[in-house]
Parts: sequence; structure tokens; C-alpha cells
Amino acid sequence: METVYGVCVFNSPKPISHNGIKLSVEGSVALRSSAKNVGAFDSLYNTIEPLEILNINYPLLKPGKLPQGKTEIPFEFPFQPLVESKLIETYHGVYVNIAYTMTIVLARKGILKNFEAKEEVYATVPPKKTFSLVTKDFYITPDSLRNVSKKMISKVPKFSISGKIDSLVCPISEPFTGYIKVDKSSSLIGSIEVQLIRIESCGSKKDGFVRETTEIQNLQIVDGNVSNELEIPIYVTFPKLFCCPSLSTKNYRIEFEINILVLFTNNAVVSENFPIQVIRTN
Repeated sequence: METVYGVCVFNSPKPISHNGIKLSVEGSVALRSSAKNVGAFDSLYNTIEPLEILNINYPLLKPGKLPQGKTEIPFEFPFQPLVESKLIETYHGVYVNIAYTMTIVLARKGILKNFEAKEEVYATVPPKKTFSLVTKDFYITPDSLRNVSKKMISKVPKFSISGKIDSLVCPISEPFTGYIKVDKSSSLIGSIEVQLIRIESCGSKKDGFVRETTEIQNLQIVDGNVSNELEIPIYVTFPKLFCCPSLSTKNYRIEFEINILVLFTNNAVVSENFPIQVIRTN
């Protein structure tokens, strides 16, 4: 648990009477209201309750009057999750959103409208003290391809691609690394790309989970044909806010994958998928 320190600054051209100034902080995991929430996710938006993580209410000033000019009010509060809850890292996804919002309200007297200001607070989870790297050697050939029909496999050229992933357990503050090499290919390579993918799920064990996969970023590591046996480095960083440590709760899951795509000049495309676990470390 950490303590948040700050200063609330008011600038007023004249004295202002008020019924008190309060600070509140709310944190939750919720489905994101978006035009992209179509189909199954759209139906879940009004049925799955947000998961409340944090709820803090903190009085800054008792009712009184603010003087003309600049007034600074310092504050501090423990960033403490609710009982039976745990802190979850800030994450801005396509369908799922994890956010902590601080709100300061100056209550006005009578029918006067309250003054209100909001600011997002960005949270990181406590780091894992120990973890083990999980290296992965991979080989891609026409025979290893999954979910490819016999009709389509005939269009795939004869090839052999190999490589190594340094770890499938990935500290979020460090790059995802490895290498790939083309051992042989009967067709020229057009490009090789590395995709960072998010998988957002929402639902329950009783009713099942709705699962949506979207791309976070796509990195082209080869443009044009490449010499055989040349080790091509893979180096992918995890963008802040659009990634978070892998998460699994009662109603929400956030997972990540790396896809390697090889595009041949005859328009054939092959891919290999690697589920990864993203963690926070020191």
C-alpha cells in the first residue's frame, strides 16, 4: 500500500462560500461503453456489474469561505483497495477498462451548481518477487500449421522456419525478445511481422465467457526476401496503459499473445501463435 500526496489549487476572482470540499477516489474494472461493443459484448454491458476495487471519500475542508485569489489545500490518502479486493493495474482496452478516478467537489450553497474536477490516477500492481523464465524454441513447417484446410494447404509453399522466444513469462517493463530465421523456402518471403494481441473476456463460469481478440500493435521485422539461416531479432515493447499484467477475475479476464506472421510473395500467409503471461516485476 502506498500513500498518494497532492495539492488541490483553487483560483477565484472573488471570495466563494461553500458547503465543504470533498475528495473521492473510485476504482473499478468494467466493460467499456463503445461503438465497438456489438453483439455479445453489447448484451453483457447492462448485465455484468463493474468490479469495484477502491472507494475512498476524504473531506478536504469544512463548510466556510474561500478567499479571493489562489488557495492551496494539501491532501494525502492511502491507496488502499477494498476489503476482499486487490489492486489491479490501470488498463485501457477495447472492451474492458480498469481505471481509478479522483474527483474533487466544492459544494455550493442553495441552487448554485457545484464545482467539480476529475483526474485519473494511474496504478501499478505490487511486483512479483520471484518468477522463472520460460524459453520456447519453435519450428514452423507446412505440417505444423493448424486450422488450415487441405484446399488451402496446397497453396502454401514448402518452407521451414525456426526461432527462439527468450521467455513466455514477460515482465511488462522489459521487451519481449527472441529471434526467427528462415531455414529454407520454395517461395520468396514478402515480409515477416510480429503482432502483440490482447484477449479480453467477460462473463461467468455459469453462463460462459464472451471472448474478443484485438491487435495492440504490429511490428514488421522483415521487408522483402531474407537470406536463409539469418537470425532476425525480435524486440517488442509493451505499451503503457494498453497492456497490464495478465488478469483473471470472477467476471473479467485479460490475456496476451504474440503472433508471428510470414507473408510469401505468392500471397500465402502462415502464422504461429504464442500465449504469454505478462507480469510486473521490480
